[in-house]
Amino acid sequence: MDTKLKTQVVKAAQTVIFGQEGNYGSVNANDNGAVSVGKVQWHGGRALSLLKTICEKESGAASILGAALFREITTATNWNTRTVNAQEKAAISALLTTAAGKAAQDALAEKDVTAYVDHGLKLGVEDPAALVYFADLENQGGAGASARVAGAAKKPVTLDTLHTAGLADGVMGKYATRRRNVYAAAKALTFQQEGGKATMTEQELRQKVADIINGWVGSNRGDAKHLEILAIYNNHKPLARGYAVQVKDAHCATTTSAAYIKAGMADYTGTECGVEKYVEIAQNKHIWVENDAYRPGIGDACVYDWDDNGVGDCTGSGDHIGIVTEVGSTTFKVTEGNMSGGKVGTRTLQINGRYKAEDGQKDGKAPSIRLCGLPHGRNRPGSHGTHRGFISWHFAAFQQSRDG
Repeated sequence: MDTKLKTQVVKAAQTVIFGQEGNYGSVNANDNGAVSVGKVQWHGGRALSLLKTICEKESGAASILGAALFREITTATNWNTRTVNAQEKAAISALLTTAAGKAAQDALAEKDVTAYVDHGLKLGVEDPAALVYFADLENQGGAGASARVAGAAKKPVTLDTLHTAGLADGVMGKYATRRRNVYAAAKALTFQQEGGKATMTEQELRQKVADIINGWVGSNRGDAKHLEILAIYNNHKPLARGYAVQVKDAHCATTTSAAYIKAGMADYTGTECGVEKYVEIAQNKHIWVENDAYRPGIGDACVYDWDDNGVGDCTGSGDHIGIVTEVGSTTFKVTEGNMSGGKVGTRTLQINGRYKAEDGQKDGKAPSIRLCGLPHGRNRPGSHGTHRGFISWHFAAFQQSRDG
């Protein structure tokens, strides 16, 4: 694993772990027989070691802790069974939230999580998202637990196989809620290779986009896959128009954006939760295609206008969007979020076909669809029927956008 990617994994793992454990001032007075402290919840002897470091750096430590507790922390050698009372808890929390306390936690967290990732790599866990999940296992259960779960996972180890093994583990499986939360957080992550350069062929990258969105087929509003889509979209920065998409919202553009985000293409394609706004972004990025002769490619986005009457060129606004996931000699398949009932599903359309109202249905309504597209840099000749056009991208331009 290259240095840049490893740095991203360590940073992502810290964020995920912090989200499960606590904040700088967190103190668990009795965490299975000993105190746990800080944003990673260092336990027992490790809590003592951290507090010793902070006492060395914080000039006011003695007054914050009180003479007795300060003396114990600076001289004790073992806190493996040490719990704290309410007064001690408050004092330790105050010390942890000093500037010195935060700096010490940040440094130790970086060191610890890097060690977790290194351990995973030595065990053959190479998938970035799986390494994040592995790091959380190790932070929660120790090196023995993480190694045991990784050893039990189906090979090659992926996030999915590691999560399955984690849930099945006799110890870590007892924390099923945390396992599922970490899985969802890791699933939503995206990573970039050394130098920011694409490491796939165009065909591979296009297929990656298709595979990502096809992985959500069958999702229904509010289920785990739908929440994953929302997490990917809402956690991406900058968040389009500053709006976090809610479970109740229409999510076709959100699903399309999430697939591009997860594929590492968001800087090139843009992101949006509104269809017509997405069209505007594509036009400004010169990746909007609207021409009757255009043949879509896998990974392109397909935009619909459901209100068109099917006569002449389509001049209305985009109402719906999906990603082209299969292209045949005469037909192509589109995978779309927010189909009937809020599901993710697919539909098959004729290439350059002209669809009349009786030829198909749009979520219970008969659509009028005629397909189209526009080569870059030409005047828009217009599109026919319900289909507005495509968001299409070129691999060379995508590479240039990443390398620049």
